[in-house]
Amino acid sequence: MPDSSACPPGSRLGATLAKPTISVTESKALVRAKCLLEWMSGKSQRVIAAEFQNMGAAAARVRELGKNAAWLLDALAEAAHVRGAAELADQVRALALEARYGLPSPLAPLARLRVPGISREQLLGLYQNEGIELYDPETIVDEPDEAFNGLLSPLQLARLRHAILADIQESIRRKHSGQVARAEQANLMRKLIDDLYTTKGTALEQAVADALNHVGLSATRVLRQPHGEEDIRVAHADGTVIISVTASQDEVRPIRWNKAKEILGAGAGLNPINYVCAGRPSFDALAQRSAGNIARETGSRSILLVPIPVLAEAIVRVAEGEMTPHGLADLLAHRRGNLAVEDLPPEQPE
Repeated sequence: MPDSSACPPGSRLGATLAKPTISVTESKALVRAKCLLEWMSGKSQRVIAAEFQNMGAAAARVRELGKNAAWLLDALAEAAHVRGAAELADQVRALALEARYGLPSPLAPLARLRVPGISREQLLGLYQNEGIELYDPETIVDEPDEAFNGLLSPLQLARLRHAILADIQESIRRKHSGQVARAEQANLMRKLIDDLYTTKGTALEQAVADALNHVGLSATRVLRQPHGEEDIRVAHADGTVIISVTASQDEVRPIRWNKAKEILGAGAGLNPINYVCAGRPSFDALAQRSAGNIARETGSRSILLVPIPVLAEAIVRVAEGEMTPHGLADLLAHRRGNLAVEDLPPEQPE
C-alpha cells in the first residue's frame, strides 16, 4: 500500500491511501493518478505503457489523460486568479503545462513547437543537462553546435532553431497587428506603432520620442551624441529619465546585456533618476537577470529594460484610456529591472 504520510492532513488522497482496503473505483483513480504523474514527469511512454499495460496505457490514451487533466488544471488556475491567489494560480498553471506536454513546465516553450523528429525524451535530456540551460530557447539559438553533442543531431538542432526563430517572428507579428488594430480604434495614428516595429537606427530613436510625446510625455531626442550617450531624455517631476534605443540586427534574436548596459555610462552631469534601455524585439536571459540584480541593489545604480513591443502596448493603452500619461511616465522614472506587459497598470485617467 502506498505511503500516505506525505499527504496534507485531512486530504482525501491521504484518507484513501490510509484505508486498509479500497474500492475498485478508488483503485482505478489511484492508478490513473500515478500514470498521469509519471507522464507529467517526462517518463518515456514505452516505460509507462509497460508499467500500466493492464489498464491499456497506449500512447494516445496517456496523452488524452494529460490533455483532460490540463483542461481541469487550467480551469482551477483561472479560479485561483479570480480569487486573488496569484501564487497558487501560477503553480497550478505550471502543473497544467506539465499535464499537457508530459514534461517539466520549463520545457513547455519547446514542447508546444512540436518540432518533427524531436522526442519528449530528447527534450527532457536538454532539461537534465548539467551546467548550461540548454532547454532555454535563447540558449538553443545562441550556443555553439558542440554544446548539443549527444543530445540532438545537427539536423534536429537546425530544425529546433528554425522553429524557435519562426515562433518569435510570428509572436512579434501578432503583437504588432493587434496593437495596430487597437490604435486605429482609439484614433491613434497607425504610423506611431508601425514605426516602433519597423524602423532602425536614428529613425527608431525618433519613433520612440514621437510615440512618447504623442501620448503626453515630454521627450527630447538628443541629436549630438558622443559614443555611448543617451538617445532620448524624458522630463519627469522628480528629474530626468534618459533612454537608449536599440534593435537586434536580425529582428529576432534578443538584445545582449553588453549592449543594454551601455546606458549605465550615459547622462554625465544630468544625475538621471533612471536609466532606460528600449530594445527590439526583447532582451536575452543574461540581460534580464543582470537588470533584476541591479534592481535589488541598495546603491544608486538603476536600469529598466523595456522591450519595444511592451512600450508599444503602453502607448496603445494610454490612447485607449486604460493608462494615464502620468502612469507611463512614473513607470519609466521609477520602475527597475525588466518591464513586461503584466507590469502595465490598468489605470483610469484623472
